[in-house]
Amino acid sequence: MMQIFDIGSTYYPETMFKIYLINAPLVFRAIWAVIKPWLHPITVAKVNLLGSSKEALKKFELDGLPASQVPKWLGGTYEPVLCFDYVSQLIAEKRPHAS
Repeated sequence: MMQIFDIGSTYYPETMFKIYLINAPLVFRAIWAVIKPWLHPITVAKVNLLGSSKEALKKFELDGLPASQVPKWLGGTYEPVLCFDYVSQLIAEKRPHAS
C-alpha cells in the first residue's frame, strides 16, 4: 500500500483531490490504521473511509458533490453513460449527418 502512495506522490504530485473508500473491509481499515502515521497529513486528510453508501452520500454533499453527480448504485441520481455512447453523442452533435 505504501508503494501505491509513493508512486502517486512521485509521479502525480497533488493530483488526488480526495478518495472515498466505501464499505472497506476490516483488513483494509486495520492496514490503514498502521500506515496512516507515516503518511503526510495532507495525504491522510484526502482519504475518507466510509461505512455505508448513505454515510458516503452525506459526506459527498458536505464536500460539495451533489447527489446529481453520484451514481444511482451509490444512492445518488446520476445515470452513467458508457464511454462509447458518450463519444458517439459528441460526434453526432459536432458533425452534420448526410441525408
